[in-house]
Amino acid sequence: MDAALSAERRKAVSLRCILVRIAAPTGPICWTDGGIAPYDSGSGVEVYWGEHPTYGLLSSVGGLTNGMGDQTTRPSLTILPKDPAATAILGSPLIQGSKVQIWSGAIDRATGWLVGAPKLEFTGKVDQPAVSAGTQFSMTMQLITDGALQKEANADYRQNHAAHIRVWPGENGYANVANAVQATRTMEWRT
Repeated sequence: MDAALSAERRKAVSLRCILVRIAAPTGPICWTDGGIAPYDSGSGVEVYWGEHPTYGLLSSVGGLTNGMGDQTTRPSLTILPKDPAATAILGSPLIQGSKVQIWSGAIDRATGWLVGAPKLEFTGKVDQPAVSAGTQFSMTMQLITDGALQKEANADYRQNHAAHIRVWPGENGYANVANAVQATRTMEWRT
């Protein structure tokens, strides 16, 4: 952990925050639960919004724990979308598989800037976005890690050109393999 962040967290009173970044197909979506926080997560300085002007409010981050043994963590994001257009983008099948990063940090009360570098708590992907309507309209995004994906059944991944370029875009190692050769040998990935 960053030394400045560690010192800030040891104070009797500190303003802690969570930062969430989704690398959506429409561009990065950056939220925080601590107001507005500029941060350079490696893609240049981006503004993390408490209430994103396009997508709405990050309500909560749940299930952010360490897995034990052969368990993997499966956090979720609860979002209060701004309008139906934001709901359509956040609930679109295109957002599934988008990279998600979650950091924990602290905000300096005097400047409003982050103290030191926040600690990366989770890196994974959007698994399933789901909309629910009750006393208020909300969306829950289930997240998944690569480790959890590796534990799922792999019957859909065959050693062929389509699966190969999905994993390694632009690598055409199977482009000229005849179907007869592929049909005689079915070897599933990750076995």
